[in-house]
Amino acid sequence: MENIERNKLHSLGYLSGKVHSLMKKTLTQYLEQAGIPLKVAYYPVISNLWAQDEVTQQTIAEWMGYDRHRVSRIVDDLEEVGLVERKPQPNNLRAKAVCLTTLGKKIQAPVNQAIRQATEQAFTNITEDERTLCVTLLQKIITNLNR
Repeated sequence: MENIERNKLHSLGYLSGKVHSLMKKTLTQYLEQAGIPLKVAYYPVISNLWAQDEVTQQTIAEWMGYDRHRVSRIVDDLEEVGLVERKPQPNNLRAKAVCLTTLGKKIQAPVNQAIRQATEQAFTNITEDERTLCVTLLQKIITNLNR
C-alpha cells in the first residue's frame, strides 16, 4: 500500500487531477462566499458570453466542443439561476440566441475576483519564478498531449 501512495505522489495524472479537484473546490467556496450562483463547470460558457453575447446554442457548442444536448442543459441551468435568457432570433424562428441577463453581466468582476483569490491561494508560498515555471511546464504538457 505504501508503494501505491508513493507512486501517486509522482504521477502526473494523479497530481493534475488532484489540483483540478482542489481548485474547483476552492473556487466554488469563493463564489459561494460572494453569493454568485455560478457552477465552476459553467465558467467557460459564461466567460465566452462575456466576450460575445447573444449567440446560438450551436455557437456555444462549437466554442466548447460540446454536443448540443450538453449545451442545452448548461443553458437551462444558467437560465434557472438568472444568468442568461433565450431570445428568439428574427432571422430564424427555430433558433434562439443565448443572452446574458443584467445579473449575468454584473457577476463578471466578482467572478474574476474569485478566480484571482483561488489562484493566489494555490500559489501561496510559491515564488514568482516557480509560478512561471509551473505554468510554462503545464502549457508544454498540454501542447505535447494535443499532438
